[in-house]
Amino acid sequence: MNTTFPKYLFSFFGVFILPTASIAQAPGQPATPFTRQINEEEYRRLDFADSTDYRDATKGFIAPPESDVILNDRGAPAASLKQYDFIRGDAPETV
Repeated sequence: MNTTFPKYLFSFFGVFILPTASIAQAPGQPATPFTRQINEEEYRRLDFADSTDYRDATKGFIAPPESDVILNDRGAPAASLKQYDFIRGDAPETV
């Protein structure tokens, strides 16, 4: 039986995937004046009165989930929708 592949897979995971998790958690830098200016100009161009995108995105929507936690077939948490709470509110200046 070839056990080389799993060893390489775990090595890949450890070298490339795990470090990105800590990078994603690192605090960001403040927006530069140029970034703020470009984002403000783009924001002014948007037509918030046009609700076509919102209607398209919610087409077929039946109901929100009953819970913020999605359970697997054994009843254990498989995913949490709370990780997307950062979407609420105003976007940071760097976005």
